[in-house]
Amino acid sequence: MIEIKDKILFKCLEYLNENNWQASYNKVISDKNFEYQEYCELLFPNQTHDIVLYYLDKINLDLEKEIDSEELLKLKVRERIIHLIQTKLNLEIVTQNYIQKTISYLMMPNHIKDALEVLSESSNQMWILADDKSNDFSFYTKRFSLSVIYTKTLLYWIYDKSNNYNNSWNFLDKQISMLLGFGKIINKITKKY
Repeated sequence: MIEIKDKILFKCLEYLNENNWQASYNKVISDKNFEYQEYCELLFPNQTHDIVLYYLDKINLDLEKEIDSEELLKLKVRERIIHLIQTKLNLEIVTQNYIQKTISYLMMPNHIKDALEVLSESSNQMWILADDKSNDFSFYTKRFSLSVIYTKTLLYWIYDKSNNYNNSWNFLDKQISMLLGFGKIINKITKKY
């Protein structure tokens, strides 16, 4: 079934170049020449919403496949996170156009809850891939902080026209530096009191 779901998703992505998610999905389900058209309602009962969430799950799965865990663990934690975000945004199924339309879809009031869950899952996944072992309060602060950094970088990246997204990667590096600087200040304050 995963293979059929992927075929439906990729057909939808073909239409997404020129349409929003709703229109793209409607074109897929009305395309009589598409051999998997009859499976759409069965595999995506909530139609557009299900296929958008499946697309985001697919990105996360592709990220896991793309990452060489042994090589990743040779990096410092800061470099691991940067590498994970860059790799995620460079996946074949991730384009600025697709992500912009996905964000537009998820920002509708009735989808905000799912948007936050997807963001939380993405952040958690990256920390797991980065081999984070924290089980105290830092477990939550790390995931929240990464969610903020990832969101800001994603929104910057959507409009980045620089060569190889160099401006986005510089922005990402600055965001992480600011976070680490803030963390050092907090540590100094908490040690004093």
